[in-house]
Amino acid sequence: MKTTFFFTLAALTTTVFSQTEFSAFGADSSAIQSTVDGFRAALGPNNGVGPGIINPDGRREINWDAVPDSFSSPNDLPANFFNNNSKRGAVFSGAQRFRVSADNDNPTNTPPLFAEFNPDYANTFSVFSQQRLFSSVDSNVYDVEFFVSGSNTRGLTRAFGAVFTDVDLNNLSSIEFFDQSDRSIHTMFVNGQGDFTTNRSLSFAGAMFAAPVISRVRITLGNSALGSLDGDGHDVVVNDDFIYGEVVPEPASMVALAGGLLVNLRRRKSK
Repeated sequence: MKTTFFFTLAALTTTVFSQTEFSAFGADSSAIQSTVDGFRAALGPNNGVGPGIINPDGRREINWDAVPDSFSSPNDLPANFFNNNSKRGAVFSGAQRFRVSADNDNPTNTPPLFAEFNPDYANTFSVFSQQRLFSSVDSNVYDVEFFVSGSNTRGLTRAFGAVFTDVDLNNLSSIEFFDQSDRSIHTMFVNGQGDFTTNRSLSFAGAMFAAPVISRVRITLGNSALGSLDGDGHDVVVNDDFIYGEVVPEPASMVALAGGLLVNLRRRKSK
């Protein structure tokens, strides 16, 4: 009986943590559009903005474009903006400051595409959806934590994907996935040009799991934060759209879940 239990638990864990990757890279939005659309279709309908669980088989998206000027460059974005102001169940952490780039008609005349940090970014970055981009400011690494939308209840999602712009060097930019026990369960590197010969490229990377197991993701943007250094070994990368599965509450533990399934199976066999 013990042998059967441990085999079943291992099989369940393997199934839950299996994943399907979606990846694309190209010179403009058309090069990644079909992959992004495929990821969206796999996740189900767009649940939009609102508190709670709208449709557990749906998805949430963040495209930054409706962020007000008061929360965009030259102002920082509150880390909980997309769980408090615009309820979508995502909270940023792991860095001190976060920033959404300015649009063309902002009242402070801040340059778009983060060009206030470095004028070269106007010709380096591109957008997948008009017109804003997103990045951590003081670090090239940050986390996205998931909550049941509009609440303090920690949650899990079954998938997460993001658009990246100007990935020059491979095996640097990545998305690392963590479960509710804060264990790393998967890392996906973002495809790029492989050198510094091309600007304004767009990449997409996303992974979908067999069940809601993702408690947070860690995003690594190249090897340098926004600033004066770019090129000559410094790969500065920022994000556009985020797409992820609807966030549902964390179960007590995967072991408890497995145990409950086994109890039900045994009851059925005994009838």
